[in-house]
Amino acid sequence: DMDIFTFEASAVSLNHYFEQFALCGIENGHEPFSRIFSRLRSLGIQAEETMFRATNQVNTHKGLIFSLAIMNGALGYMYANHIPYSPDALLKINRNLVADVLEDFNDVTVENARTNGYHTVLKKALPVLKHQLDRGLSLNDAGAVTLLYIIAHSEDTNIVNRSSYHSMKKIQALLRETLNDPEFINKDPIPYIESLDREFIKNNISPGGSADLLALTFFLYLFENSGLSSIL
Repeated sequence: DMDIFTFEASAVSLNHYFEQFALCGIENGHEPFSRIFSRLRSLGIQAEETMFRATNQVNTHKGLIFSLAIMNGALGYMYANHIPYSPDALLKINRNLVADVLEDFNDVTVENARTNGYHTVLKKALPVLKHQLDRGLSLNDAGAVTLLYIIAHSEDTNIVNRSSYHSMKKIQALLRETLNDPEFINKDPIPYIESLDREFIKNNISPGGSADLLALTFFLYLFENSGLSSIL
């Protein structure tokens, strides 16, 4: 129900909101986390409505709106409170911002949670992206390899919805085996990724949740390398 033009229209319509999420964290940096989240949520709802108008009611970025709202709001909070940037500091503030949202899930912890997106991005995906770039891959190809790691280590509900939980676990097992294979590690990964892409298309499998986490990974990599992290 979407194509590249749908995504472009959506992305353009949302540019202003990502700036507003960061400003919300800055302007409300001395408010309780629950109040900051409430204001981010209001902005997020406005962003979703704008997205749906731009895409004729197609959901292109709903999950990413939430994720980047928290991420940008947290970075704004860090700036307002002169908190030096580090992945651990950002992860702590992200958790504080969403703490009240998870009141109905008090038994969920880092150890038993099925999904833990920000932790996956900061502790797994970002280091993998940097390593792939260091070994000479382009940003695009390094991102493609990073996506494989994300799919292998986070439970993507989009894959489950398009196939089944059992199928997702099989995909994860296959990817983990591949990613641990020295032959794969030391050769061009793109032919394998292109083959996997064809297989996903054939079986109508879409790792949309993992793609959102990859977008967050790119965002943080570019943020760290823009020089902006040094002003926090």
